[in-house]
Amino acid sequence: MNRNNTAMRIVPKKGDILLGKVISVGDKISTILVSALMRNHGPLAPRPLPRTTHAYIFIRDVGYPCVRLGDMLKIGDLVLGLVKIDWFKPVFISFEGDILGVVAAKCSNCGAIIPTPKDYNRLICPNCKNIRETKISVLYEPLLWSEIHKRYRIHIYPPVQ
Repeated sequence: MNRNNTAMRIVPKKGDILLGKVISVGDKISTILVSALMRNHGPLAPRPLPRTTHAYIFIRDVGYPCVRLGDMLKIGDLVLGLVKIDWFKPVFISFEGDILGVVAAKCSNCGAIIPTPKDYNRLICPNCKNIRETKISVLYEPLLWSEIHKRYRIHIYPPVQ
């Protein structure tokens, strides 16, 4: 079997960890554009996916108390999520566990990158001091995860006319 066939078989399975960017946020559900997959056994080594993949997260699966999902997740956040349901496409993820949740975020007011927080349930903007409570991963590191996301995401180019 050649390398290309192996790459084509990389699909999210229950128990895998996905890195993705939040692309839509509702009151009860959010959509994540997945950029990389990490198998939950062994080292957390990111692997590219052969095609664009989305994941959903429901409010009950964030592992953090909130009334609206939009209060804790913002468009553009990078998150790590555990695949909970894989028999339905797009897959469903969960943030239950210390390493899962938001791993990189920008301020929704001024757009500044929010550095690693001292308190793992609160993000504070260094510029405008905007405070946001959310489910933060213990692996929160904006520069690292942004670089991994850029490296592994699938680029979709418009057709040439």
